[in-house]
Amino acid sequence: MTIQQHTITVGDWAQLERVLRNSGLSQSEIGELSGVVEQDGKKMGSAVLEWIKKNAPKAISGGVQIGAAVGQSLLTEYLKQYYGLG
Repeated sequence: MTIQQHTITVGDWAQLERVLRNSGLSQSEIGELSGVVEQDGKKMGSAVLEWIKKNAPKAISGGVQIGAAVGQSLLTEYLKQYYGLG
């Protein structure tokens, strides 16, 4: 299985949203993330980490459902890019 790589510019919500939609997440799930990002402030805090765990099994890559652990890694990487956490 090949995991699609995406680069997200720090702080670019529209880009993050597009990547998450392409990864199989619904608009309501992304809306929920928006709320937890606001709740956690400018860091990847506990609310964001809980959102990742909850939504990891829903992630897809290249049109293929991926496992929860891989999905968690993928979503974590996207959000790390968004927050600028190398």
